[in-house]
Amino acid sequence: LNLGLINHFPIYTQFDREYRGGLYNLWVWYVAKNASEAGFQVLFPTLGMGIMYVMVGFQTDWQLFWSLLVYIVLLTSAAVGLGYMTSCMTRHPHVANIVGITIMLPMMVFGGFFLNASTSPVYLVWLEYLSPLKYCFRGMSRAFWTSVDVIPCAQGQVCVATTGAEVLASLSLDEYSMATDIAALIGVNVFFRSVGALWLWHNLRGSA
Repeated sequence: LNLGLINHFPIYTQFDREYRGGLYNLWVWYVAKNASEAGFQVLFPTLGMGIMYVMVGFQTDWQLFWSLLVYIVLLTSAAVGLGYMTSCMTRHPHVANIVGITIMLPMMVFGGFFLNASTSPVYLVWLEYLSPLKYCFRGMSRAFWTSVDVIPCAQGQVCVATTGAEVLASLSLDEYSMATDIAALIGVNVFFRSVGALWLWHNLRGSA
C-alpha cells in the first residue's frame, strides 16, 4: 500500500465529460477499467516476487513460491481497489492524499506486522478485518513458517521459538487457513471497488 495508489483514478474530469456526452454507461466503464488493468496487477507482482524470492535466498520450494505469489497478487489487487475507492471519494488529488493516509495508517498498524493481534485493544479489533495487509501477512507467514520444522538453537542459548509453529503462535498468526485468508483478500478487494463505484455514481448524481 502506497500513496501512489491513492491517485489511481486521476481521469475523473475526462470521464465526467465523456459520460455526460453519452459515450458509455458508468457501470460498464467502471467494470471495463477494472478488468483492463487486471493483467498488470498479476504481471508486475509476479516479476517482483520472482526477483525477491531468489535474492532473499528462500529454499527451492515451488509450493512455497506459488503460495507467497498468490498472496502478493491478491494484496496488490486489493491495494489498487483501495486506490479506486479513495480516488472516487474525492475530486481533488490533495484531498485524496489526506483521506488515503487516514485510511491506510490504521490498516498498516493493525496489519499484524507492527502490532501483535493479541495485544490489539478489543474496541479496535474490527480494523484488522478491513486490512488486506492482515490477511496477506498472516497467509505469507503461515506459508513460510509451516515449512520450517526445526529452528537451530545452540545449547545454553535462550530461544524464543524452536519450530515454525511456535513462531506463528508467538505472533498470533496461527489461526484460520490459507483458504480463509484468500477469501478475505478477495472480499476486501470487492468491497473497496464496490464502494468506489457507488461513490463515483453518487458524485455524478450530485453534480448533475
